[in-house]
Formats: sequence, structure tokens, C-alpha cells
Amino acid sequence: MHKVFALGDSVREAALAAWHTAKTNTSRFAPKVSFRDDKISGGNFIRAGVFGTRPGSLSGTIADYTGNAIGSPTRLIRTVDEFSKVMEGRSGLKADLIMQGLDEGLDVPAAKALAEKRLDKIFVDGQLQTEKVAKKRAIARAKELGITDPTAQRTYVKENWEEFFDTSASQVTQRNFDSALEVTMQTPPGKIGRAIQLAIDTIPLGRYVMPFYKTSANLAKAVGQRLDVPSMARHMVANKFGVGLEGLENSRMRYIQDMMSGDPDRKAEAVGRVVTGLGILSFGGTLAASGMITGRGPKGRDEREAMMDAGWLPYSIRTENGYVQYLRMDPFASFFGLMADGFDSMRMNGDDDEDIARNLTDAMLVSIANNFTSRSFLQGLGDIISAMEDPEKNMSWVVERYAGAVVPNGLSQVVALTGDESLKETHGIFERLESRTPGFSEGATPRRNMLGEVIDRSKSYGEDSLGAFYGMFVPIAYREVSSDVIRRELFDLQHGFQPPRAKLAGIDLRDIQNSKGQSAHDRWAELHGKVTINGRTLRQDLSGLVRSAAYRRLSLSGDSSGPSPRVRLIQTVLRRYRDKAFDQTLREFPGFAEELSGREQLRTERLQGLRALRAR
Repeated sequence: MHKVFALGDSVREAALAAWHTAKTNTSRFAPKVSFRDDKISGGNFIRAGVFGTRPGSLSGTIADYTGNAIGSPTRLIRTVDEFSKVMEGRSGLKADLIMQGLDEGLDVPAAKALAEKRLDKIFVDGQLQTEKVAKKRAIARAKELGITDPTAQRTYVKENWEEFFDTSASQVTQRNFDSALEVTMQTPPGKIGRAIQLAIDTIPLGRYVMPFYKTSANLAKAVGQRLDVPSMARHMVANKFGVGLEGLENSRMRYIQDMMSGDPDRKAEAVGRVVTGLGILSFGGTLAASGMITGRGPKGRDEREAMMDAGWLPYSIRTENGYVQYLRMDPFASFFGLMADGFDSMRMNGDDDEDIARNLTDAMLVSIANNFTSRSFLQGLGDIISAMEDPEKNMSWVVERYAGAVVPNGLSQVVALTGDESLKETHGIFERLESRTPGFSEGATPRRNMLGEVIDRSKSYGEDSLGAFYGMFVPIAYREVSSDVIRRELFDLQHGFQPPRAKLAGIDLRDIQNSKGQSAHDRWAELHGKVTINGRTLRQDLSGLVRSAAYRRLSLSGDSSGPSPRVRLIQTVLRRYRDKAFDQTLREFPGFAEELSGREQLRTERLQGLRALRAR
């Protein structure tokens, strides 16, 4: 209860600390550990002195202003992070100090007054004074007094220690400092973690692949500690039967360390962590089983895009009208994601009782892998893995993705403010850069569905009402479920209908453009929805098909012989319109038609020559 009241009292200090971070881009609460992973995105690459611009000059001032504008989203994240750390650390510490005063026999007003007085000593210039920080401050004071000998400095620190550090509050101070870092995923890594971090810093472009290793490591640790049932069981057995008590004393598991500490608060918190984690995991399993939350979805990109075009989103909560993504709700999002991916994997593996153990194992491994590589701070690692799995298919877009990172996220988010709502189908590094640059993005090729219609990007929750500027600062994606009968059917089928081929007879249709700058490949895709057969468009024919009684009687799922019979019927209709659209494309691009005809003629002659040689 005291912490609840302390939260209100800590708002002012937290706001001042956050304002300091917003102005200076630095932390006062924990300057040595904050934003360790933000080495790339934290500093402004665009600033005076970097591109030959002189600080203080007009060009230097413009560079500084531009860099600050582009880095504003990152600075906002840092500001919120600082506010959260101070709220958690200061309120928890104040509540503990009040409890200490009550334990000493003081009444509530006197305990609160004493806690405030002690807080002034524990927080110096907004920084929490842990024992390590206080020691550094004491040595700095000794140097100011002219004490240069290390031995004399240590003597000065020892004799004046009470001036710099509240010894009676050392335990609660450190605990609340650690808690503040844990809440914001800023806990410094251990020996193994530091070694991995050093390797990432050393490897060329390592920071671009894994820019936030510490965050991802802390997230994995937070999830593991809340699911540490083995440690709970081990401690319970040892405590009840006296078996293995000696081994518990040297355990490195946090749950066992807390339970062996003798501190009732630590013990209660340890049990609460595991019980809460299991409760959230169980709740996530219920939601996943009922279809209320989604996982990564189908592995194929075409299948996922067909579902997203109908309003679906990966890792989201199903609402009455759409899907709201929960990816940013870590660490609790990981529990939901684990269960949703597990159920998705089990559904894809089937219900064969003989393979249930293998299916459960596969589902668990796939769920863990999908969950952590889907996070923005580990997405780079997921991209590299995808490229290694299938270099021919995935390497090019991974290279494009990293090349596009040259345009800062803060600048690319401005694209939405220009009115460009479409997703982009980039071909090459230049188009990738173009698609992320305001004022040029509309010239990039839009991504289309099988009907030739442009696919719009996912918006932030509430963006339709509050505008695109609001959406820049709310990283919670939302898609409204489409009422379109065709999109709904494609969603239910979960089949990836292949787009038009980008290359024919060795000719890349994406490199051929008309006078408007539209590629032959994009025009072919667009014409799918524009050409008519017997006066009807592809949309009209498919709409009639999926509504027909004969179609509805067909099975929605496929079998070992192939996909659903519904898929085969849709493919038949799609093929007719694709051929008609291609004929129209050839008429609109006569140069391409002539080159294609020549290459096909050459290929035919070669085949005839080979047959003649074999006939001899």
C-alpha cells in the first residue's frame, strides 16, 4: 500500500528526470548502464562535424537540427524509459524506507518524513546512490580536496562514508535499483552476456544485425525466470525432505537464490514471479485455443499476406472489428506468443496420436524460435537465418532491408504523413531507399494482392481517428477485419496464390517500364483486376464463385493429394484472367513483346536442333 502512495509522490521527480533526458539525451538515474545497446541508433549520425560541416556554421546548424529531428523517436523512447526507471526505483525505495521507519516504532507521518529525508541523501542530482556510485563520488571529493595517494583516498572514504552513503538502506537501495533496471530491460549482462556483446561489437556490422542484444537477453531471462518450475520443485523437495540442500546454497538460479536469502520480501517475490508467469501462460493457452490470439501464422509470405489483406495480423489479439498487435507488451507478450505459436504448430502438424510427442516437441521449438526472432530487436538475426536457409529466395530482400536502414526510421515514418498508405514491393537497393524516403515513396512499386489491388500498410491503433502523426508515436499495429467476401475466403483457405512471374525467358519484367515509370510486372499485376472476360472482372467472377452453393459444399482443407478443391477452382479462374492480363501487357509494352517473341523463337529453334541431333 505504501508503494501505491509513493508512486504518486514520485511523479514529480520522474517527470524532472524524463525532462532532463529529453533535453540532453542522457540518463541521470543510471548513466553508466542506460541505453547500452543504443550505440548505433542512440547518437545522431547526422550532426555538425560528421559530414565536413563546421559546428556553429549554417550548414552545421542545419545538420544538427536535421539529426535531432530524425532521432526524436529514439529520444522519446529514452525519455519514457527514464520516467519508468525513476518511478519504479524511487517509489519502491520510498515504500521500503517507510516500512523501516514503522519497524523502528515510528508512526506513519514520522516514518514518511524520515523516508523523505533519507531519500535526499540516497538521490544526488537525480542519480540513485548505490554503494558503488557513492564510493566513486567519495573518491572524487577526496581528489577535490587534494588527496591524491590511493591509500589516503581509501582512508578518507572510510572515515567519511556515512556522509556519502546511507548504510542502513544499502540493501533496499540496491534491490530497488536492480528492480528499476529489470522493469526497463536494462539489467547489465553477466560474464557470458558480456562476452557475446563484445563479439557483436567486434564483428563487422554485428550491431546492425543485433542492435539490442541486452534487451533481448533480458527479455529471455524475464520469461525464463517466470517459468522456472524446475527450480521451484527442486527447492520444495529439498525443503520438505532435506534432499540436496547443500547444492541449493551454490545455485545460480534466481528463484533458489531468493528462497535461500532469508529475506521474506525476496521469497514472496520469487514465488509471485513463477505463479504469475504460469497464470499468464495458462491464460494465453486458453486464448490461443479459442482463436482469440494469433501467432506468427503460415510460414509462406504469400499465405500471410493473403490473410493480412483480409485484416489478420501476426501476434495480435482478436477484437470485435479487427486485430490489435500485442508484440510491444513484453515480457507478457512472450507468454501469449509462445502459446499461440505452439497451437499453430500443432494444427499444422496434424492430430496423429502416434506422433503426438514429436509434434509437441516441434511445436515448442518452433514457438520459441518464432517468438524471439519476431521481436524488432532480434529481427535482424531472424533475417540472417532466413537468408542462410534459402539464399536464392531470401538473400536479395535481406540485403535490400539492410540497405534501406540507411534511411533512419524517424524519417521513414514521415512517409505516412505524405498520404502514401501502400506497402511496397521493392526490387533492388535504390527502390528500397526510395520506398522509405518521404516525397519519393509514391514512385516505388506498390504491393498488390491476387486481384491486382494495392495492399495498404497496417496502421497504429487509433490512427484512423487521431491521424498519421499520432501513429508515428504509437507502435501498436491494428488491422480491421475486411467484410469483403473474397478476402474472407482467402483468409479461411490460408493458401498462398502465387503472384505473376517476375522473369520470363530470362527477361526481368521489373526492369521494363512504360512512359509513366510503371514496370511491366506491376502493370501485369494491376491488369488482373481491370481486364474483363464476357463483360465480367476477376472480382465479379470470384465473388460469384465463392457464393455459389456448389463451391460452399467443397471441403475447405486439403489432403495428401493436394490443396483444397476450392483452391483449385480459384486457380482455374485466376489463370484465365492472368492470361488475359498478360496479353494486354504485351500490347502496352510492344518492345517487351518483340524481345519475348524473339527469345521464344530462339528457344524453339534450339529445342528443334537438339531433337534433330538425338534422332541421328
